[in-house]
Amino acid sequence: MKKKKHPNILLLYSDQHNARVLGCYGNNEVHTPNIDRLAAEGVRFENAYTQNPICTPSRMCIMSGQYPHNFGYYGLMGKKPGNLPHIFQYLKVFGYKTGMAGKIHTPSGWLSDYCDYVGDGYGYEEEVKPWNEKKLEGLQGMKGDDYSNDLYGKGLLANRDDKFIHEWFEKHGYSKSQGMDSRFSRLDKNETIEAWSAEKTNDFIEKCHLDEVPFCFWMTVPRPHSTYVPAKEFWDMYDENKLTLPPNSENKMEGRHPSAKRTQEGWQKSNDWRIFKPDDWESARRRIMKGYYACVSQVDDAVGRVLDKLDELGIREETIIVYATDHGEFAGEHGMIEKAPGIGFRCVTRIPYIWSWKGHLKEGEIRDSLVESVDFLPTVCALAGIPAPDWVDGKDIC
Repeated sequence: MKKKKHPNILLLYSDQHNARVLGCYGNNEVHTPNIDRLAAEGVRFENAYTQNPICTPSRMCIMSGQYPHNFGYYGLMGKKPGNLPHIFQYLKVFGYKTGMAGKIHTPSGWLSDYCDYVGDGYGYEEEVKPWNEKKLEGLQGMKGDDYSNDLYGKGLLANRDDKFIHEWFEKHGYSKSQGMDSRFSRLDKNETIEAWSAEKTNDFIEKCHLDEVPFCFWMTVPRPHSTYVPAKEFWDMYDENKLTLPPNSENKMEGRHPSAKRTQEGWQKSNDWRIFKPDDWESARRRIMKGYYACVSQVDDAVGRVLDKLDELGIREETIIVYATDHGEFAGEHGMIEKAPGIGFRCVTRIPYIWSWKGHLKEGEIRDSLVESVDFLPTVCALAGIPAPDWVDGKDIC
């Protein structure tokens, strides 16, 4: 068998995670024991920022190590970005097995062409049409990804609710809005896309361990991004009336650009979150905060499943682990939810950034230095004893 020459690399990634909503970042109301454990066993960065507070370009930044203005991709959709290199392509040269599972949300084929395994829990635009033609009741907007196919095989596809809230769909049909209100899921916690992504991650890790080859794997889950529909176990952890609103939740946007106030007023008058009763803003924002916190706990549970697998296999000391997200969200700050418009706020551009490699990085260290998503690739290369590629804009931060 081929023996390992380099450490494993594991990127645990969420979507739209406000760094304030983590125990290790000072929030004593949210339940995140697994991510907190990871922070206690590694380095936590206080001032980490994304290069672009929009999903796709942000993900391209962390995987390529380049700024958006250098690869020219700024929106959610677009063509495959030419010859833009990335971490999977680069690490293949050094004997790594590569893979990813969950909400990939990058241009079709860009990463997967260099992956040994892809567990697609999101789908691409070209996959919409065949699912539309199946005319599955209530699911005309679903995409034919691997997770949907698995649920379909179990007779559970009608319960999938990480893409839109069913009540919103029933009222408005398929639309670009997902519905911003909150309730608990119809799926058991073991059937959620977060649990599914963790299962696929663990399968890949175990196979690489048995084959004695190093891996670079990206587990990327869709929450706590809307929809705010967590499994009931996580929903029941929180009482919306006991959650503390952010200190700037009543900010009236005085002294800011007029667009900021328009954005705030637009959110508070929006129908997107006006699905369940009571539907006044005060009740709804607390209900949505409960859902958001519960979604964070659901992400944390998935992280814990993977950490437990590493411990079971005895390979924590052989594995560089990073927890990050593509961007933050308001999560009640400035009297708003979600992230757009108004994506220049700190709560949207700041991200949680936690690095752990037992026996190699200091444990329980907190750093205040300014760091970025693009620093991921050059830093893991430095830790793994691999020269960083010459195309990266980031730097080694560990």
